[in-house]
Amino acid sequence: MSSLHALEELYDTKFRPVNSEFKQIATNWQMKTSPDGSNVLNDHTDKEYDRKVITSLFELHERVKKITPELTALYPETQGYVQRLEAALEKVKQGDDKYFTGVTVDSYHTAWYEFHFELLKKLGREGKLSPDEV
Repeated sequence: MSSLHALEELYDTKFRPVNSEFKQIATNWQMKTSPDGSNVLNDHTDKEYDRKVITSLFELHERVKKITPELTALYPETQGYVQRLEAALEKVKQGDDKYFTGVTVDSYHTAWYEFHFELLKKLGREGKLSPDEV
């Protein structure tokens, strides 16, 4: 099996499911359900809610760490993204929530987006995504 084929298989079987979960966690960080059942912007005043979402990010990252050795073995250029994810997660652990999805810092979300795009470019899939991959 070629390394590109192995990378495609890894992406489809392991990375895509984690990507879908990350998108939901990021959405949960930015939005929440109000008492009337509508979606509203998360104003981050409910610290218990935010703690649960951050815990979900930490749990997801543990799964990411399990697939990254195989991923970086197939595509070593992605190692820098893994380091950026780790650095952003460390800032979140220290209580700096802007490193979760912030756009003015190298947040987990920013690094993840670029990491994902890099994989899609390598696989020749950028611009050819199904809705669940975006």
